[in-house]
Amino acid sequence: MNGRPKKIRIRLVLVCIVVIILAMIPVIKMNQQYPEVKKVMIEKGRKNKLKKGVCLTVQETKWMNRTELEKQYTNTIEMIENRDYKAVFVKVILENETDKEQKYPIYNLYLESDIHYYNGVDMDLYTAIEENPTAEIVLKPKQKRTVILPYSISDVYFEKGEWNTLERNIFYLVAKRYPDKNCWEI
Repeated sequence: MNGRPKKIRIRLVLVCIVVIILAMIPVIKMNQQYPEVKKVMIEKGRKNKLKKGVCLTVQETKWMNRTELEKQYTNTIEMIENRDYKAVFVKVILENETDKEQKYPIYNLYLESDIHYYNGVDMDLYTAIEENPTAEIVLKPKQKRTVILPYSISDVYFEKGEWNTLERNIFYLVAKRYPDKNCWEI
């Protein structure tokens, strides 16, 4: 009588092991079919392919705090009263290397960091700083165009210590995430 519950437990453990192995097979197949993302870091000032025929170079970066933003862009951006804000303005060069007109939507360039933060272009600031703001940059054949891309950041996403040293972290622009994730350091 004592042997029967022991056999049931052994069978139950074996069934659980088989179920776990069967559940892992699709995950393993998926990971083999779609390998891990290859992260490619591109130094500030270096040109790299953004898409076929179009290259991007990060030229310079400027950080502004809430006081500076309020002073310079009073009527442009709305900030919540009890929140702190910063913005980073990234000056980039978009270059068409083809003999045909090329278009690139700026909203595809995200700001990311190694502290697990990402954000898109702040379109309110973008329209305030660009002379002819368009969400899609049109590049004539062989044309180079300088564009300033603003990204606003709120303290709500960070711990106090992270917020105070935010500018010291590594931030980069990302256009696509798979299979290669090209990261232009800002």
